[in-house]
Amino acid sequence: MSTKTVLKSQTGFTLIEIIAVLVILSCLAAIAFTKVEAVSATASHSVIEDAVSKLNTREIMIWTNLKLSDGGWVEDAAVFSQMSFNLGPDYHWGPQPDAGGGKLHFKSEAVALDRNPSTATSSARWRISVNNT
Repeated sequence: MSTKTVLKSQTGFTLIEIIAVLVILSCLAAIAFTKVEAVSATASHSVIEDAVSKLNTREIMIWTNLKLSDGGWVEDAAVFSQMSFNLGPDYHWGPQPDAGGGKLHFKSEAVALDRNPSTATSSARWRISVNNT
């Protein structure tokens, strides 16, 4: 068998086919990138909502312990003074939270939180501020 016969029987991709595949892959990458950004924003919001849930759970536990103690619930300040605001290394408060709420930062996102004080019949409640600035 001669060398010319071997070369004629080889097949491969043309330059046009390779460019078409690269264009298709570029389009898919652009679509995937925008989807990843959207998922990332949704995940950050979910993490903040989870942090608010943790704060509410802590408030309920402290309020319940005070209600069941010999002295009982006296005032919201007693509940607030026992709160732990450490939510992990990715969170920080700026400035420190007070009895009315605070600004919670998660990585690069910051969210204003409101706190409704506890009463003799219900624990305090944290929520994301409606006027979130």
